[in-house]
Amino acid sequence: MELAFTKVGDRYVASFTATGNFNIHLEKPTGGTLGTIFKQSSVEGAKSDGIKGLYLTPQERVLDTSVIVPIPPMYITIESDVLPTMAVVTMA
Repeated sequence: MELAFTKVGDRYVASFTATGNFNIHLEKPTGGTLGTIFKQSSVEGAKSDGIKGLYLTPQERVLDTSVIVPIPPMYITIESDVLPTMAVVTMA
């Protein structure tokens, strides 16, 4: 599934529900000062926590990794200070 980002304040935000293990491929242009962060919550509508190990610095342009979801569903939010040029999630 291709993720759609919307502008929220000074960040671009996309969310999806992981119903099992997934792979994420994200590409972004260089620039920005805050990078791209990933957050998760096991409870829909609850505050989310950062996912350690899933982060792109402003200089990094590509992330392609698989994520294990031990107890689905997991609610994932991605925040970026620049609009990604590609963001695709593939579920197991």
